Amino acid sequence: MEILRSVRYSTFLLPTLILALACAESSVDSWAVAGDSGASVATYREGHLTAQEVERELDRRAIQEQAGNLQGQLTEYRRAAETLAVRRILSTNDEGDEQTSEQAEAEDRLRHQAVLWHYFRHVAEVPQIEESDIEAYYLDHRDSLSQSAQRSVWHLFRRDVDGQGPAETAKFLVSLRQRMLAGETFRQLALEYSQSETRLLEGRLGRISRGRLPPAIEEVVFALGEGEVSQPVVVPGGAALFHVSEVLESKQYSLEDVRDQVTRRLREMAISEQLALAVAETEVPSGGVVLNARELVEVMAEPNPEAVILRLGSLQVTQLQMQQQLDAAMARAGVGVTREQRLEEMYRRQVHRRLLFLELSQRDDWSQADRQMLDERVERGIRRWRSERLIEDRMRQLAAADPEALRAFYEDNAHRFQSSLALRLQTLSLPVEADAAEKMVALDRVRDALVVGEISFDEAARRLGASRVDQGWVDFETLTQSETKLRTYLLTLGRREGFTVPFQLGGRLNLIWVEDWREPQVLAYEDAEEAIQQQYLERNQQLLYKEVASKVLRDADFRFHEEVVRRLLIPGGDGSADS
Repeated sequence: MEILRSVRYSTFLLPTLILALACAESSVDSWAVAGDSGASVATYREGHLTAQEVERELDRRAIQEQAGNLQGQLTEYRRAAETLAVRRILSTNDEGDEQTSEQAEAEDRLRHQAVLWHYFRHVAEVPQIEESDIEAYYLDHRDSLSQSAQRSVWHLFRRDVDGQGPAETAKFLVSLRQRMLAGETFRQLALEYSQSETRLLEGRLGRISRGRLPPAIEEVVFALGEGEVSQPVVVPGGAALFHVSEVLESKQYSLEDVRDQVTRRLREMAISEQLALAVAETEVPSGGVVLNARELVEVMAEPNPEAVILRLGSLQVTQLQMQQQLDAAMARAGVGVTREQRLEEMYRRQVHRRLLFLELSQRDDWSQADRQMLDERVERGIRRWRSERLIEDRMRQLAAADPEALRAFYEDNAHRFQSSLALRLQTLSLPVEADAAEKMVALDRVRDALVVGEISFDEAARRLGASRVDQGWVDFETLTQSETKLRTYLLTLGRREGFTVPFQLGGRLNLIWVEDWREPQVLAYEDAEEAIQQQYLERNQQLLYKEVASKVLRDADFRFHEEVVRRLLIPGGDGSADS
């Protein structure tokens, strides 16, 4: 296969990368039966399904045979056949021939995945990770292969009321604490009474390790046992209660504890290295946007969700999209990997994969068989994509047809439908250089002058020679996607408006002015109707899907031929016994 031989590659590319490509089917035929794979196992008015087609669906969904449990196998087989039939029936009856921009994007994504799948499928071999490699990595990264002491922390903040002072604030919080001790939940009271933006998250601060909170608050939090609530703690502008829902003590992991994670990490490194080699001489096409490591860190540090940080051909990634990918990756992050490392690796991997795809796509020596196979693969993916959207449309129609259920859902969950907390922000920023300490002192002095109103923000910028950025209104969703340090300084400011303390981030010294602060408000039903319907769909997805699928199958006279499947699963017998 000339195209594969002529492109630079190494045998250390990992087949698990293939599995990570959406819509890539398993290369392990775990459901292959000994009987006739062309046998018809289900029929409907417009056609039929073969055993081979259903087995491919089972493998694609990574459902393994349940050895020794015939009934379990039959159940999974029926579910896969029904899922496939619903897709086929909807796709066959779909008369929409006009290609939308969304479908064009899906087709491009599927072709990208199919070309890389084809390449890796024919080229890659499983990298041989030696025991000595695993042991060496563990010894080199032993300090990071541990769990620091952590607490899952929640808080409820109240501002000092003008004319009453901190004593009244603390008294009110004591009354709330008594209600908690009497049985009311911290989360519900935080949702109702907290004056922090985390009210929308029922007071959740998240899992906190030592060094992330001010020392006085850290001492309180780490002294709490699981399920305990603190006494009121004085914080800038008010006071707060803290609740610990989970206690995780520090722990040093043994090699056996992290062997699988270390192995995956070594494979990830092999993938990254070999992808980089494969496109080492490939040029970024005209109009492309590819950042170096320093530029990537700087851009991600400044909240600008719509900023394009990667563009290669039709692929375009915004700061917000990368932030979401990074958050998801860190939630399942392997051992010994910092957030900055994960960001750089994810970004480079996307760059290298896209460059490899562009190089492969531009070649003209694909064989006819290869092209046909890829086209068929993309076509199957598009059919699946379109059918899933048709199912979503029908589920949405079902929900819309039951306004009473939607109204009841809203009344039970009204607190979820609020206008977003929004902060109007302006920023002063200075590059970090050799005189960083002096600049930090100067920033502190300027902040003091700003707090008492001696100078304006414009004057502060002129005195410091700092760049000033008017960021306008920034909503809560954008804030949750920002860097943890930035979010912490903004959201624990302790009052509606004010100035953060100076802090260093992204190679710069920063001071932020919260010029205005808009509190969330519960939205009227009419103003939140679209969001209500969406959350109702998400909450009742399984039930609505079953109703849609049942109607589609019933209208198409779907029949599952269990006796045929039994004979295929148990060749040589009648399949009547539950072996």
